[in-house]
Amino acid sequence: MRKQIKKITALAIAMILVVLSVGGVYAQSSKNGVKGQQKTNSQQKTNTQQKINIQFSDVNKNDLPWAYDAIMNLANRGVINGIGNGKYDPNGTVTREQFAKMLVNTLDLTTTDNTQVFADVPSTNAYFSYIEAARKYLTGFRSTNGIMYFYGSNTAVREDMAVALVKALNIQVVPNNGALAQIYQDSSKISANLQDYVYAAYTSGLMLGSSNNFDPQSTLTRAQAAVLLERALNKSEKVVLGDDDGTQKVIVGDYSSTTAILASLSYNGTAVSGFTANTCTYNVVLPFGTTSVPVVAAAAVNTASVTLSVTQAVSLPGTAIVLAVSTDGTSNIYTVNFTVASSSSTDATLKRLTVNGTPVSDFAANTYAYNVQLPAGTTTPPAVAARVNASGAASAVAQAATLPGTAIITVTSADGTSKNYYVINFTVATSSDATLKVLTYNGTLAPGFTSSTYSYYVTLPAGTATPPIVAALENHTGATCKITQAATLPGTAVLVVTAADSTTKNTYVITFTVAP
Repeated sequence: MRKQIKKITALAIAMILVVLSVGGVYAQSSKNGVKGQQKTNSQQKTNTQQKINIQFSDVNKNDLPWAYDAIMNLANRGVINGIGNGKYDPNGTVTREQFAKMLVNTLDLTTTDNTQVFADVPSTNAYFSYIEAARKYLTGFRSTNGIMYFYGSNTAVREDMAVALVKALNIQVVPNNGALAQIYQDSSKISANLQDYVYAAYTSGLMLGSSNNFDPQSTLTRAQAAVLLERALNKSEKVVLGDDDGTQKVIVGDYSSTTAILASLSYNGTAVSGFTANTCTYNVVLPFGTTSVPVVAAAAVNTASVTLSVTQAVSLPGTAIVLAVSTDGTSNIYTVNFTVASSSSTDATLKRLTVNGTPVSDFAANTYAYNVQLPAGTTTPPAVAARVNASGAASAVAQAATLPGTAIITVTSADGTSKNYYVINFTVATSSDATLKVLTYNGTLAPGFTSSTYSYYVTLPAGTATPPIVAALENHTGATCKITQAATLPGTAVLVVTAADSTTKNTYVITFTVAP
């Protein structure tokens, strides 16, 4: 096993040296490792050795110069198919379920989980296995009662495909901080919770749009799908390092290892800001005028079973790479990208701070702590976004993970010497709902019951001697209801409902009489 680890380490270091000699191309690819099982040696050889020459009568280079090579390449590799009769239908639309199949074929995604996630995609559906294999990378639709739907026959739109490709290629997603508005005139049409994924697709070169528009809700044509998938395929194929002795392949940038992780990461003795064991790419802005390349150091969580190799940056800007290899054969690569501040500005303040797109109340650049109370019943931590005051300054947002919780925004000045930390503390308001959802006596709904009606009169059949049993259900789960049953007939049952805030109360009364 130790010999195998040495081979893996040697191969990885060799490739890293190649990377550094050709600039940042490989570093970009390495962080985009495909989340999924990669093709085996035999599968890759089959793809390269097959003598297939598929031609489509409706695809030629003159009419489709931007898509021709992608279509023909993927068709001859068996990733995409025509529609029959020798045609590809490049202008035809792609449905969501068709794109799921294309994504699975392109990235060779697999799954062993046969659990049905989407209510409208049963195991008998022809696309079931493809959708399940790709479900981590696809958007779904959740109904108000929590049921998930896929709507596979709907046409695929560009913003959904941006999410799929970014997640499948493990491209780092960072807040766009308003950058999309500067890139695309139609940025407001991009769904708010998908904007950072679209920004990642743009910065990685996967999806660019045209004429300063992204067209997020436009349907995806079969030609466009081929181009996008070939870009994804090119990125994924760059990250496979193969051994020549039959040992397991190393997938560079596949950060799924839970053993080959770091406990610390630093440069020149300074801890890398925002370091976590599961984050593998960091950008460090050095102070204005810095000329000496920092020295990176790291420590593994499990020093007994993890071997570390550090390849230092050789110039500025530059990249340092830490390779962590575990004795179980898994590995992670951590990269630290160094740049030098282009300005001497020490301004590390914010111009704008928003929560779910809404400006923070009473925000001021020199106020660093805020308390935001969310509506009662809120369960999902809101998304915080920030915009810096000074050109060249940078902000990084650590979102709140739970509620109540805290979001921390780190602002670094353009010269790299100053930092400020803005904090938003989130709490959830307690409910003032002190109403009932259901009110019954002996299992029968109170006549004319509504949550806002507090008095009821019930006439029981002649001869009734036992007071009915009253029961109730609160509208809000945090509310409580105290019931005082009627003791005699005629008589009255009283229900006092106390809201979750412990102060708001409502009293419901049922008066019982007996018919003569």
